[in-house]
Amino acid sequence: MSEVIVHQPQHAMDLEQQMNYSKALAAASIIPKAYQNQPANILVAIGYAQALGEHPIAALTDVYVVEGRPSMSASMMHRRALEAGHRVRVTSSDTEATVSIWRKDDPQHEHSITWTLDRAKHAGLMGRKGPWQTYPAAMLRSRAVSEACRMACPEVLGPAKYTPDELGGEFIDAPEGAPAAFAAPGPTTKVSRKKKEPEPEPVEAEPVADPPADTHGQDELRAAIQGDGITDAQMKKLCALLTENGIDVQAYGPMSQIVGRDITSKTDLSKTEAARLIDSLENRLTPEAN
Repeated sequence: MSEVIVHQPQHAMDLEQQMNYSKALAAASIIPKAYQNQPANILVAIGYAQALGEHPIAALTDVYVVEGRPSMSASMMHRRALEAGHRVRVTSSDTEATVSIWRKDDPQHEHSITWTLDRAKHAGLMGRKGPWQTYPAAMLRSRAVSEACRMACPEVLGPAKYTPDELGGEFIDAPEGAPAAFAAPGPTTKVSRKKKEPEPEPVEAEPVADPPADTHGQDELRAAIQGDGITDAQMKKLCALLTENGIDVQAYGPMSQIVGRDITSKTDLSKTEAARLIDSLENRLTPEAN
């Protein structure tokens, strides 16, 4: 009798591995600024990437968290639809973008979405400073792709069904060579022409105690996660949804499976994890149409 071996993707990591991986990545200078020196942010993004079956490194380029909700780039949505076997066609110009999708299991039916500049103006998008003014053609394609994927093949999007700009962010699948003009502006430095005051005499520093033992960033990471804990409103809604779904409010096993780490109390949850649980429970009550 041969032994059955369960295959697991090479990029599947337990919580401790994710924390160590997040700490190592946070020190890199070539990752997006939202993740630099922010291991807790990387840990959350990796959790979303694993829920989507993506490699953790994809979280740093294509998965974003805006106001506690996951989102993904339009290019990632497009790729995942193709990988699922659906046929996707994108046609666009400077003023219009159309995306058509034919599902693998229903190849005769076309799902088509068109976004135009007039539609964007009517939606109040063109008046915003940022990517809609600088790269309108790219934004039209992004909106058309995301809306078409939600309509034709929502199963490939997992919990992240919106692009960052649809949730209020300013990320974009910008053209090659585009400047990183959408990050929040840094502080302005004013240069004074006044003569510099003489520097004060150095004061001998008082002896300080030895620093605590290095915990390799784990204490800081846990503190960062705990500092953004579940809100009272989220707690009430979560308990109500658990009851509506017929789940014991102290059934921490299912909660742990959804958030990707062991949960022993609902107060252990972060805002992002609570939002993910609430979304999952709401989807069980009102499943999306195929």
